[in-house]
Amino acid sequence: MDRSIARWRAAAAAPRVRLALEATLVYACAFGVLHAYQFLTPHLSEPDLYYHIKTAWLLRTQGSVNAFPWAATSLWREAYFNKDFGFHALLTLFTFGSLAHGAKLAAVVLGSAVVTSFYSVLRLSGVRFAWLATLCLFACGALFAYRLNVARPHLLSIILSLWIVFFATRRAWLVVGLSSLVYALCYTAPHVAVGYALVAYVAWGLGRGEWRHRLPLAAAAGVLGGWLLHPSFPNNFAGFWLQSVEVLEHVWWAENLRAGVEFEPASTRAFLVGHAPIYVAALGALWLWPRLPDRRHPRLVTLFVIANGYFVLACASKRFVEYFVPFSLWLLAEIASAALPQWSALAPHRRRGLGIAVAAALSLALVMTGRDTYRTFASFRPSAALPVAEWLYANTPHESLVFTCDWDDAPELFFFNHRNRYLVFLDPIYMFAWRPALFRAWRLIGDGLEADPVRAIRDGFGAGAGYCTGEYARLRAQLERDPRVQVAAAPGGGFMFVLTQPTAPEPTPAAP
Repeated sequence: MDRSIARWRAAAAAPRVRLALEATLVYACAFGVLHAYQFLTPHLSEPDLYYHIKTAWLLRTQGSVNAFPWAATSLWREAYFNKDFGFHALLTLFTFGSLAHGAKLAAVVLGSAVVTSFYSVLRLSGVRFAWLATLCLFACGALFAYRLNVARPHLLSIILSLWIVFFATRRAWLVVGLSSLVYALCYTAPHVAVGYALVAYVAWGLGRGEWRHRLPLAAAAGVLGGWLLHPSFPNNFAGFWLQSVEVLEHVWWAENLRAGVEFEPASTRAFLVGHAPIYVAALGALWLWPRLPDRRHPRLVTLFVIANGYFVLACASKRFVEYFVPFSLWLLAEIASAALPQWSALAPHRRRGLGIAVAAALSLALVMTGRDTYRTFASFRPSAALPVAEWLYANTPHESLVFTCDWDDAPELFFFNHRNRYLVFLDPIYMFAWRPALFRAWRLIGDGLEADPVRAIRDGFGAGAGYCTGEYARLRAQLERDPRVQVAAAPGGGFMFVLTQPTAPEPTPAAP
C-alpha cells in the first residue's frame, strides 16, 4: 500500500516537475535574449526609468516615502501618491551598486518573468505547442520587444494580468481576489482586474449557465483592499483617477498637455507590419472558428473579449500594445490547440506545406523584429542631463528650484542630483490638475510667447536657474537677449541659465 501511494504521488508530481523544468528553460532563454539587447549600451532609454530606480533607492534608504518635495509645482507637492509602490518595493532589490545597471537588470528579470508567465498559463491551460506561441512574442515588432524590456511598472501589470485571467477562467475566486489586492499595491490601474473577472463571470454565466458571484466580488474586494492598504492612501485614489481617466481624456479629447509619445497611436505601417504574425494567425483562426468543437467555451470567450478590447485600445495608443500582443497570441493558441484534429485530418503533403510556410513566415518575422530591436537598444546614448545636474549641484543653493521647459527633463536631473527641486514629474497632468493657470503660464514661457520670461520664471515659479532642451530655441533667444540672465550651452543642443537678480523664495502660482 505504501509503495502504491508513493507511486501515485510520484505520478502526480511528474507533470508539475516537468512544467517547472520547462518554465526554467523558457526563463533562461528569455533572459539571455533580453539581456543581450538591454546591455548593448550601458545607458538608460527613457526619462521614466531614471525616476523609478531613483525612487526605489529613496524607498530603500529613507523608508516609505510619503512626500515628494522634488516636484515643487505638482499635486505631489501637497498630496504625494506613490502610484507604483509595489513595483518600487521590488525595484529596491536592484538599487545596490550602479542604479543605471540595476534598472537595466530589473528590466531583464521582469521581462523574462512576463515571457515565462505567458508560457506557463498556456501550458497549464492545456495548449499544445505553447513554445511556438511563446516564440511569437519575439516576432511581434520592435515596439512590443522594447516595452517587454524596459523597467517600468507595466511589466508587473502584464504578469498579474495573465495570471488573474488564468485563474478567473477557472473561477478560482480566492486567488483572483489576492492577486487583485497585489495589483492595487503595484499599479495605478488595478480596475482591469475587476474587468477580467467580470468578463469571465459573464462568459461562464452565458456559456454554461453558472453564475458564480464570488468571482467579481473577490476581485473588487481585492482591489479595494489593496487601495486601502496602500501607503499613499487616500491620495492614491486621486492618482488612479488622473492616470486612468484624465490622462486619456486629455490625450484623446480635451486640452493637449503634450504627454508622452507612448500615448500616441503607432503609424499604420508599423502597427500592421509589427503585428503581422498575429493578423496572419487570426485569418487562420477565422477559418477554424466554425469548426471548433466548443466555440462558447468560457475561456475562449473571455480571451476573445479581452484580446479584442486591447486591440481597440492599442489602435488608439501605443501603451496598450504590451497587453494586446500576449492576450491575442493566447487566444490564437487556444483556437489552434482546440482545432488540432482538423490539422491531423489534412493530407500529409498539405501538413508539410503548411508547416514549411508557417516556419518561413515566423523566421522572417523573428529576423525583422530582432533587427529593429537591436537598432533600438543600440541607439541609447548617455544622458545629456548629467553635466547639467552636476553643475546645478555645485552652483545653486540647497533645495533651490530649477526651472525646466518640459516634464520629462526633471527625472534625469533628479536621478543625478536630488538636492535640488524641480517642477513636475512623469506627466504634465500633475501640474495641470494642481494649477491649470500655472500650467498654461509654464507653456507660454517654454514656447517663447511670454513677453517677460525672466520675471515669469522668477516671480511665478520662484526659480533662479533652469535647463531646457534644444527644441526650446525661441525661449533661448529671448533669454540670451536679456541682461538679467546668463545662458550657457548644454550637451545635446540644450541650454541652462541662471537669473542674476534675486528670486522669490516661494512660487506664487496664479489662481486655478
